[in-house]
Amino acid sequence: MTKKYYGILPNIIVPLGGFGTDIYVPSMPAMVAEFNASRSEVQLTMTAYVAAMGFGQLLAGPISDALGRKKLILISLVIQTLTVIGIILSPSIYWVIFNRFLQGLAAAFMIVPGRAILNDCFSDDELKKQFNYLTISFALAPIIAPLIGGICQEYFGWQASFYFILFYAVILLILVSLTYEETIPAKKKFKPSDIFHNYVHIFSDRKFVMMTLFVSILFGFSSLTSVLGPFIFVKHLGVAPLHYGYIALFFGFGWFCGNVTNRIFFLVQPISKLRFSLICHFLTTLVLLGSSLTGIYSLIPTITAFFLYIYAAGLVFPLMVGEGLALFPTLAASSNACLFASTWIVFAIYTGVATFIPLNNLIILSLVFLGINLASILLYQDIKKNF
Repeated sequence: MTKKYYGILPNIIVPLGGFGTDIYVPSMPAMVAEFNASRSEVQLTMTAYVAAMGFGQLLAGPISDALGRKKLILISLVIQTLTVIGIILSPSIYWVIFNRFLQGLAAAFMIVPGRAILNDCFSDDELKKQFNYLTISFALAPIIAPLIGGICQEYFGWQASFYFILFYAVILLILVSLTYEETIPAKKKFKPSDIFHNYVHIFSDRKFVMMTLFVSILFGFSSLTSVLGPFIFVKHLGVAPLHYGYIALFFGFGWFCGNVTNRIFFLVQPISKLRFSLICHFLTTLVLLGSSLTGIYSLIPTITAFFLYIYAAGLVFPLMVGEGLALFPTLAASSNACLFASTWIVFAIYTGVATFIPLNNLIILSLVFLGINLASILLYQDIKKNF
């Protein structure tokens, strides 16, 4: 296969992980009723998935560098297929949570080697551009998935979203089996001690650590919107699940627009784009907090604020990813595992925090967003010294 094909293939593999996060979101209120469960218990299905996907990537990186990409991707897809079947057949919400944990763990061993294919085949500015394209394609998952999920919920019920993931995984399993030839330049003998040594080396780089913390914390805007969105819009604002799918589609389009903006202004200084993103987040938070304090809790202002949050995060996410991963060309899978594991672990923490956020108004949520923004500004002060 050509180098161009290996630039395209990760854009088909990696988004499956995003579909696993977002496609069933419009069905969350229905799952509360279906399983006679609480909102917190249903939200734990997402927490279990993203936590397992985050921690799993820490193991998947060194193992992928040692064993190669193809074997891990295929095993992951087989396990994901089995766990999705388990979710569909689950008799209680606790079985859903258990299978979602296994699904997320398997997804980690697909995503890390999938991304590392780019490191195997590209370098320098070309690698940064490829990661920007990958982030754009990954953004298509939150754009398309909630709309598909809304349609599935409206006409078929909550299980239909997981049938879609099952179909995607089987098709991908066939595609990778038949078309992908191993791309890792040289496999490394796997030693458990290598995991520790690789991560000590990677996390000793201050620039990498600051960038990783920045994208992880900033991802809170997207994660909280994702997990709380269906309850805010469906339960409190009276939006139908199908219509929420369109709203989530709009939010995903915001992430996509942010990625595209970064690509269009590729030659603009990174620090200028970071500054713009933080200003956008800060001003949006002040407006949302002000409207919440005055008792305004309506559809259009809430949609507008969430869109701007996600757009500004989508602008800088591929920028930080490209800059960070370019620091370790010889530890491709391990470095991207560190960065994205941190991101998904923090995502899981946010979903846990979300279970305690009251939604009768948006004051507490606005204050959480303000805290995220202030933490991002503090990290920015350190990051700008390295550009």
